[in-house]
Amino acid sequence: MPMLIGKFHKLIQSKLLWGLFLGIVVIAFVGLYMVDYLVPSADERSVISAGTLDGEDVSHQEFRHAYVNSYLSLALAVGRAFNVNDKIEAQLREAAWKRVAALKKVAQMNLSASDTEVVAAIKNHPGFSDQGQFNKAIYGAFVARVLKPMGISERGFEEYIREEIGINKLRQMLQQSLLVSPYEMKRTFNSISDSFQIEYVAITEEDVVDKVEVTEEDARTYFEDNRDDFMLPEKVRVEYVRFPVASHMSDIEVMEDDMLAYYEQNILDFAIDTNAVDEGTDAVSEDSAEEAAEVVDVPQETSSDESVVETAGEEEAADAAESVNDTNDMPEAFVDMAFMSDNEASAETEDDETTKPFDEVRDEIESILRRKAALYRTADYATDFVVKLAPDRDGNAPDFETAATDFGLEVMSLPPFASGDELEGIESPAAFERAAFSRELLPDEYFSDAILGDDYVYVLALKERIKPQIPEYEEVADKVKEAASIDMTVVRLKEQAEAVGEGARAALQEGKTLEDVARKFDLEITKPAEFTAASGIEENPYSDYIVRTVLFLNENEISDPIPTEDCLLIVHVAKRTPGDPTAFATIRDQLVGSIIRERSSTLFQDWQSYLLKEGGFEEKLQPEPEEEL
Repeated sequence: MPMLIGKFHKLIQSKLLWGLFLGIVVIAFVGLYMVDYLVPSADERSVISAGTLDGEDVSHQEFRHAYVNSYLSLALAVGRAFNVNDKIEAQLREAAWKRVAALKKVAQMNLSASDTEVVAAIKNHPGFSDQGQFNKAIYGAFVARVLKPMGISERGFEEYIREEIGINKLRQMLQQSLLVSPYEMKRTFNSISDSFQIEYVAITEEDVVDKVEVTEEDARTYFEDNRDDFMLPEKVRVEYVRFPVASHMSDIEVMEDDMLAYYEQNILDFAIDTNAVDEGTDAVSEDSAEEAAEVVDVPQETSSDESVVETAGEEEAADAAESVNDTNDMPEAFVDMAFMSDNEASAETEDDETTKPFDEVRDEIESILRRKAALYRTADYATDFVVKLAPDRDGNAPDFETAATDFGLEVMSLPPFASGDELEGIESPAAFERAAFSRELLPDEYFSDAILGDDYVYVLALKERIKPQIPEYEEVADKVKEAASIDMTVVRLKEQAEAVGEGARAALQEGKTLEDVARKFDLEITKPAEFTAASGIEENPYSDYIVRTVLFLNENEISDPIPTEDCLLIVHVAKRTPGDPTAFATIRDQLVGSIIRERSSTLFQDWQSYLLKEGGFEEKLQPEPEEEL
């Protein structure tokens, strides 16, 4: 016992032991009392969240994930990666929030897809098949040549497919609640099978120009009745300085590794034979392409997990194929993004013969990276100028002109401009305008941050805000007369078209023809060849307008005035021949499926909107301008 007590006495006198014991105590107490600091409160989580839904915060990561996959859905639909402007950005954000709501419902109803379902969806899609069999080389080419340039990994794509399957299960649950009446089926059948013989007249501005005369009194009356239409919008007057990017080009050294990385990340830009990719890009609307002005920043989805396509067994994949309702429901445009021909598919993606070798495009890449680096270095220099404009602790700061002189810059100006006005000499007008209208006439808010252009970086200073105001008539007399003339022309066109329509109906009752009425109004009559809804009227600019109208007209009926881009049409259905009634039974199921698919698409969109509304959705994350630094 004395020996035991002696050892214990030595033990408790050990500095090392007491040091360890003290460390344990400190850690325990710090962990106990710091937990409130490590775990954010409800209020703190609310501030750092992207939004709230169903009383819960949606993290930035969750929203960004939904945004990336919404972008991917649209990219697959149009056939390529695309640029994003303000309009598309708003649509993508809305789609992302709807996706968040739908995925929450998928999780609540336990509709998530298994690995085998994901494998089945990918392996059974014709876009990745060669002679009916899944082709790993084609899928690999898709990953390397389509997904990788968008910053999306193979694992990220598979998770996207998993989400799509779950959402599709939700959509099909809604479809099951839809019913199609016999009347709807018959009406749809008639619409696509009946053939039409028509005649029509077009009433244009030239037909009523002699009836349009705007007097001074008419113009003043129109102005008084529509004063708000002529309100002058808010305008701003600014001064600005610009920093030339060229002045920093010679200072930039581009590293070989950076050029190689750029080459790999933008490999599609260096393709020689782009036929396969072009087939997909044909699906992109020209309007969307023209509107796109800013490249979307899609973060790469990363994961250390192996691809489920690689890990799942072939038999499991085959069994799961039967449980996937319709793998073709996934975007089919990526079939045309292929990506690769049969010969290309057998080659390694990295050594694809259709891609220019790095050495051939090295100088081009170096120039791109040099210019990009110079642009950002110029922006850094412009930011130094911005910092100089900021007041110090005592509120002292040089004025814009003085600071510009110190930097050796010329102060330039623009006439007062409103949103949407053309800004002469400005390379990035959208960003410039946004910066100008977001400034305030305060010592620390009248100047902008650096605004990136192509050859210049700008910094502007707000000098004056001009409030919206209704002008005197004399200031806008020409615009008033023009607007009044357009308004009167529309009225006269409508009156003329209605007169022609009423005259045609009366003429038919009297046994006369539309041609008799056309002659009376000095109009030319057009008689296209017989057509159906499926065929349309060949080489006729009004085909779509006419087809949509005659589907709801019986034989020998006259349409109401049909507005088009350049005229009003009056159409007479001279003959409507029913289609073969025996074909109805043959296509009945297709008709039902078509009607349900059309309805379910709208229904699902509305249901997603309802989920957001029901969940008390509130967005807290606002998009920031990409052009400003």
